[in-house]
Amino acid sequence: MPELEIISRDLLEISQTIQAHARREDQRNKALAYQVSISAPCVHAILFTRRLRKDFLGIEIPERAWEMLLVVLAARLDRAELTEEDVGNSCGMGARTTTRWVGRLEKEGFLVRKEAKEGDGRVLIDLNDTAATRLCNYLDAALQISPWQL
Repeated sequence: MPELEIISRDLLEISQTIQAHARREDQRNKALAYQVSISAPCVHAILFTRRLRKDFLGIEIPERAWEMLLVVLAARLDRAELTEEDVGNSCGMGARTTTRWVGRLEKEGFLVRKEAKEGDGRVLIDLNDTAATRLCNYLDAALQISPWQL
């Protein structure tokens, strides 16, 4: 039960953050373009990090596939297990689209399917160790050149 309370608190915090962001977004959308705090160097940094992604991963990754890889990496870092359905739900994709992308990413050597340890017949999706390392190295490099501080 304590885990559910923690998850509930986390979800409430996320919801409040999203609502606050939406209010700020409404205010920002009313600002004139020259009043926005985004600068050309920020945009160039974003473009550079997108190109850098291909250098670290070895192939061009479409946005839908990139989102899936990030979801699986986050679960791996949290030591959580994900099924294909979990990945699809997290990314807002239907079952057929998810299956297609998981298959492509598996063929490219990023994702692996494995049986759940409980033996309940579930098939889990994970990154292979090399892909996880490459993703973490890319994200670390991207954070180093980011104009935003975490």
